[in-house]
Parts: sequence; C-alpha cells; structure tokens
Amino acid sequence: QPVWLRVMVIAYIIGGILTLCQFAYSFYALFRLMRQGTPKLVDGIHLILTDQPVAPFSWMQTIVISRKDFEESGIEIMTHEMAHIKARHSIDLLISEICILFHWFNPSVWLLRQELQNIHEYEADESVLNQGVDAKRYQLLLIKKYRAIYLKNQTYIAILFKKSIILR
Repeated sequence: QPVWLRVMVIAYIIGGILTLCQFAYSFYALFRLMRQGTPKLVDGIHLILTDQPVAPFSWMQTIVISRKDFEESGIEIMTHEMAHIKARHSIDLLISEICILFHWFNPSVWLLRQELQNIHEYEADESVLNQGVDAKRYQLLLIKKYRAIYLKNQTYIAILFKKSIILR
C-alpha cells in the first residue's frame, strides 16, 4: 500500500475517534444535566426543571427548562418544545450526528445538520403560532432568548480574545 493511503486511513480513523469522543461527551453532558434537575411528568412528557441558566431544549420525550424560564414563559416554551417532540426532531438530529460521525471530513454534512436545526426551529415556531400564542409576545420572547445567548457567547469570545492578547 502507498504511504499516502495509510496516512489518509489513519487521519480518517483519528478524525472519527475525535468526533465520536465529542458525540459521547455531548451525551454525557446532556444526561448529567437531566439528572441534576427536578423531574416531573406532564401529559406523558418528562419535564426537568433545573436551577441552572440553560436554554430550554427537548430530547426524545424529555423537556429540560430552567425554573426561571418556566415561571416567566412556560406556556410558550413548553408549546415550542412539545412541537419538537411531536415532530420527532430528536431522531432527525441523531441521524445527522451519525452521518457526521462517518463523514466528519465533509463540510456539507455539518452544514446539513445546521440547516436541519434551523428548519426544526422554524417548524416549532410555526406550530406555536398555529396553537394561538400571541405572535408579538412570542417574537419578544425569541428576541429576549436570542439576545441572552448572543451576549453570553460574545462575553466568552471577548474573554478568549483578551487571553490571547495577554499570552502574546
């Protein structure tokens, strides 16, 4: 076998192992967060309330939401997350993760996952509005949630930038 072929196979295997480690760590973090919250059963759905400031999300038949979000905007968020559960978006995302595991080197697969997540969000938002939630109130909620996530990420990026300048 040519050397370049061996190098390519080794690179593919290493990339696959790293991607698998990232996938496994994500699942570990997900289940750790779910265990730390307070579980409740609501209409056959497992609801986990957590004291941590996490963005609400659903996985299979489970919704994880912070107590603060549940108290402030519980109806809208629960409706949104229930739409994800009813449409089985978790299965789509799991399949996309498996595709990434084998095709980690292909940027199209990563973009496909991102677009799939965007479509899922659009479908869930549309479902919320179709169920009679006030559109203006829901828009303000989305802006508030996006702004909180954006500011958190900007702060993290600013800290990294500051550390990189200090290290120079």
